[in-house]
Amino acid sequence: MINKMYVLGLFSFLLIVSCKNEPEAGYDPVNNTDIEYSPTESGVTRDNANANKMETGEIDPGHDTSGNNVRQEQGSEKTASLSGTFIKLGEESDKECNCYCLDIDYNSTSELCLIPGEMYIETRMKRSNDNTVNLFLVGPSAKNTTGENIPWDTFDTNIPIASVTSIANGDLQMNWLGFTSNGDLAMDYAIYGKKTLEGIYKKK
Repeated sequence: MINKMYVLGLFSFLLIVSCKNEPEAGYDPVNNTDIEYSPTESGVTRDNANANKMETGEIDPGHDTSGNNVRQEQGSEKTASLSGTFIKLGEESDKECNCYCLDIDYNSTSELCLIPGEMYIETRMKRSNDNTVNLFLVGPSAKNTTGENIPWDTFDTNIPIASVTSIANGDLQMNWLGFTSNGDLAMDYAIYGKKTLEGIYKKK
């Protein structure tokens, strides 16, 4: 009886000692601090694991690690080529380009219409940057039937009278700047060309 009690007591003692040697969950017996355990079985958080995979190239940075692909392809809006013939939107009936067309040509002069059937000018074109062309006055057109009293020879020919910018969908935006004289806007003639020329153009 005594031997049985001795064995039972020894077994209980060893069991208690063994339990005390194992650290309690969430407690560090050495540093006497709490331990935060990872919610994953491996002890590595999902964020850390995904970060490691991104560094090694296993995960695309544009991919949502929750399983949903969140990469959005940016729309490749086509910009217009700054050459060729364009026609003003809303004036597509001008199939013969009597007034509402824009012919972008860097090697020769291009005619612009100020007043349909009456007043035209010759211009030269020069690129300002990849998306913009500036238009400069050369002089009045020989086919003009009006405008004899306009002081064409006093207008600047080295300052742009208009600019054309390439925009989305292959279109162009024409901005009329007006004639200048000695660098100042010629107020009496500023509106010439604005109504007929300014607007959006599409490739003809």
